[in-house]
Amino acid sequence: MMKRIARVVPVLSFLLAGSVFASPLLTLTPANGFIEGGPSETVGWGYTLSNDTAYYLLVDASYFCQVGQDPEFTTCTQTLGTYTDFIASNLTIISPHSSTSQTFDPNFMTGVGSYTIDPSAPLYSIDTGDVVATYQEYMGNPLVNGTQVSGDIELSASAMVEAVPEPATLTLAGGSLLFLCGLAFRGKRKPPASQR
Repeated sequence: MMKRIARVVPVLSFLLAGSVFASPLLTLTPANGFIEGGPSETVGWGYTLSNDTAYYLLVDASYFCQVGQDPEFTTCTQTLGTYTDFIASNLTIISPHSSTSQTFDPNFMTGVGSYTIDPSAPLYSIDTGDVVATYQEYMGNPLVNGTQVSGDIELSASAMVEAVPEPATLTLAGGSLLFLCGLAFRGKRKPPASQR
């Protein structure tokens, strides 16, 4: 009997340790968290939220915070524009041991959130930080008498936004440059032999 207990205890310890240290994971789309857009353009992130816990998760907000900012203690700021939370308005609930994903769509306000780049943002400037999502844990479905067992908990993923020229601006600039080069080349032609 003692030998059986000795065999079962390590297995139970391993399983319990796995459930105690299991935690949700936020993954952004694109996976590296890097997005870019032109001045006045709205860009954003899709996401996957994986719940490896035994609790239901009620995700209630998202933020874009610069490095060192924490939405629990400070107001998160952006340097190139304005962040808009989408996840809060979509009532995101994740069942135990499952995951959910959404693509970014600014028209339908899906994804974790959007970043509207300021019209005066300097080209090639970058705002670096984290997308932070907050959630609470529930024993049972929060929509069907589930019991809340935690306050806000944070998940984060690294993110970057770069202000780049819009494609039309690049095409116009490239066309203008070719035109000017053509004028310069034409001006350097040798005069005809009859004019020498």
